[in-house]
Amino acid sequence: MKIPLTRYRLNKNIHKVKKYLFKNYRLKEKSPISKALNKTIRGKYHLKWENALKVLDNIHFIQEEISHWAETDGVSIWLSPYKDWTNHNLYYTLLHECLHGLVIRENKEH
Repeated sequence: MKIPLTRYRLNKNIHKVKKYLFKNYRLKEKSPISKALNKTIRGKYHLKWENALKVLDNIHFIQEEISHWAETDGVSIWLSPYKDWTNHNLYYTLLHECLHGLVIRENKEH
């Protein structure tokens, strides 16, 4: 049975992602996100938490049927309404897409 992607379910999951990001922001270098980045990213970087949070306020739906679930340009997130979204994969997809704009490598704008 397909669970419809409603604005209520979307907002509930956006709130959960924001709560997770705020928790990581408060923990600074002790956060799970920072610890993972230190193991995977070479070179100097900094985190722009406001980028990750801002993109969650600009979510749209993809109009045509495509093979992937979601995409982002760092400013907006587009979700496919054709995907059979569970709360679990909606939460982790939103988290994944908003993390794209979090890491800023040194000497790069975005």
